[in-house]
Parts: sequence; C-alpha cells; structure tokens
Amino acid sequence: MPGRVPGEWAWLALLWLVVPLLLGPAGRAPRAATPSADDEAIRAAFLRHAADIPARFTPAAVARIEVPEDICWTWSAYLKALLLASDLTAEPLHLTRCGDALDTLLTRLRTGPDGFQGFRGLPLPLFRNPATPTAEMDNDIAEFEIVAVITALAERVRAQPSLQTQLGQRVDGWLKLAREQLAGPKWDRRGLWQELPQGGAVMRMPAECGNGRDSLTNPHNKQSKICRTYLALYRVTGEADYFRRAVRLGTRFKRTIRRDGERYLWHYWDPAGPWDYRADQPAVTKHWVGPEHRGGYHALTVAMAVELYDHGVVFDRADLEAIRRTQLEVCWNGSLTDPVYRKTDGGQPEAGQGAMVATSLARLEPRLVELLTGPTATAERLASRDHGWRGLVGATDYLALKYLPQPPPEPTRQRYREQFCADPANAAWLAQVAYRVP
Repeated sequence: MPGRVPGEWAWLALLWLVVPLLLGPAGRAPRAATPSADDEAIRAAFLRHAADIPARFTPAAVARIEVPEDICWTWSAYLKALLLASDLTAEPLHLTRCGDALDTLLTRLRTGPDGFQGFRGLPLPLFRNPATPTAEMDNDIAEFEIVAVITALAERVRAQPSLQTQLGQRVDGWLKLAREQLAGPKWDRRGLWQELPQGGAVMRMPAECGNGRDSLTNPHNKQSKICRTYLALYRVTGEADYFRRAVRLGTRFKRTIRRDGERYLWHYWDPAGPWDYRADQPAVTKHWVGPEHRGGYHALTVAMAVELYDHGVVFDRADLEAIRRTQLEVCWNGSLTDPVYRKTDGGQPEAGQGAMVATSLARLEPRLVELLTGPTATAERLASRDHGWRGLVGATDYLALKYLPQPPPEPTRQRYREQFCADPANAAWLAQVAYRVP
C-alpha cells in the first residue's frame, strides 16, 4: 500500500482546506501572485504524479490495508489530488480516473456483525485494547473522508452535463452507498453518534477501543472532517438531517471555545459527557485536555469553523476575526523568511508535525496567502516537485491558491442555509441553538 512520508502529516491535514474560498478584510479576495515559470514547473510535476495515481489502486494493494485509518490520511489524499488535477486542467479524464480508483478502494469494504458495510480493520496501535488486540472495527473518519470524495465527485459531475452520461449513474451508486452505509444510520444504531444538550453532538470512538479510547469522544479535528462531510452531503442531497448534524457538531465545538481578549482559544480535545471520564476516577478524563499540538490538527479544526461560516451558520465574521487574530498574534510570528510557530496558548508545538497555520484562514488574511505562496514557499515546492508525495499531495494547497479562482468575501454557500430555513421549524431550531462565545 502507499506509504506515508515521515513528517508529512501536516500536508495531509491541510489538504484542500483552501479550495472552498479566500476572502480579504478589505472586501477583496487575497490573491496569490500570477503563476510564474517556477509555478508552471510545480504544476507540471504535480500532474505527472497525478497520472501515476491509478496504478497505486489495485485490488491486491487495497486488500492489504490492515489499519483503515490509513485510508483517511493517505488513500483519500491521492483521490483528492485527482480532483484537484481536474480543477487545474478541466480535463474529465482525471474525474474518470478518480472514480475508477474509488471503485477499487471500495472493494476493501467489509460487512460487520450488524450487517452494515464499512472499512473494517484494526485501529491504530495506540487505540487497540490489549485484551483483544485483533478486534476489528469500522473507522469513522476513513469512511467520512471517502464520502467527502464521493460528494466532491458528485458536485463536479453535476456541474458538467457532458459528464452525466459517463459518470452520472456511478455517482448515484456512490451516493447511495454513502447515505445507506458509510455516513448512514449505523453510527446512530451503534450509539456512536451522540446528541448533546443545547443543540450539540459528537461522534464517539467504538467501545472496542482500548488505552482509554473506549467510547471516547473524537478530538475536534476529526469532528471537523465529519462536520464538513455532512455539509457536503446536504449540498448534493438536500436532506435536512445532514445540515442539522453539521450544525450540531459545529455548535458543540463553538461551546468549547474560550475568549482571550479579542482572540479565541480552543483545545485539541474536550470531554462531552460521562463516557469521557474514567470509571475508577469519575472526576478524571480519559484523555488529556490542552491546545492542539500539531499543525495539521490546528488546520483541520479551524476549517470546520470556516466551512460553517461559508454556509451561513454557527460561526460569523466576528468569530472568524477572533480566530484570525489567534493565528496572527499567537500561532505565527508574521515572518515570511524566518517563521516561528506556536500553539494557540503560545506553547511549543510538537516538532516535525507541520506549521501551526490554518490554511483556510487565507481567505481573511493576505499575509497568509503570501506565506503559503510567496518566494520561500515556491522554492520549497520547486525543490520537492519530483518527490512522489511532496510534489503531489504536498503541493495541493499551493497550487489551489496559485491557480484556482478566488471567490468574493461573502459566504458563497449562504443559499444552503436559506434552503434549510425554508422550513420554519428548521429556522426556529437554528435560532434556538445559536451561541455566542462569552
């Protein structure tokens, strides 16, 4: 199976966080500089690597996946690279290749004891129960990340009538799988989707996990992946329950945020209920509580707030401004040539796990665009363009900022809130769960 490159988790976590939109504080979208000859070399290398992706997706290779969480962090990254290749070139071939690779990956699905399909396998070693070290379980973020790929394919195919004949029926089949299996009712029936008071919700880890992870609430970065996938499912299906679930996940996260003057502070993980406390010491949480310690986690969590803002719910412009201030005043020293990164509380992040930069905030701050696409970033991307991982997945954010159109400052998906609120009961519910960070 494809291997991970040490130290590259940050690029995985940052993957495509900038693609939705970028906006500027003065009413204009911050723009990256016009692509240069170096950018063209980076783009050409990316497309060469993308052409090699289908060869990675063989039935034998996917059958060897023992730890399905790898699907979230590696395999889905290859699929998303093909989607970006399609956006960069407008060539339908990349979407077809993505669909073919997806179909091969789906041969790895297995049926669980309750009859639901999923990416069953061993959890990460840290999450295994020593008493049952070979116990298999479905991996939620792997499945939701693949649903995110499915919805992205659906949106692109539906936007191009010429692709309907070629891929339309396949998209319908993938969406059926997403709705009935991967992001379907099994999470509720297994008790892992947990609704909370005051309009919140979390996704919990399976009870079969060990090392204090049994039934544990997922950290915010993983809730982010699930939340943004629910938003995408609503966009392609119009089913209100998906929108409501995304709002619930975002509302719960927002209720964990604390204000620090004009900035926001948040943790990597917060307890959500009694299942997050030790049975032998009911006042002690199973998991440590503190700020995010890796750049990729930081980027993913912030992306949840940005995506909800884009849909007109949970987070507003003032919220994003407070998060932006945390990024600029605490997490990055502002230097383009000698950047220093800190956790949201000013502490030292874990070494070798990526810069504490929330790429999705580039929409609010031109300096982040310069950091992510300026001369230093260009030199780094150019030097690694021939590398099979850094020249492919590692280049996605850079290329998206350099080449894709940047939308206007206003939330571009506000119409989905309006669509949801066409039902007065939904509008009343949104008003009821609205929350401001005190």
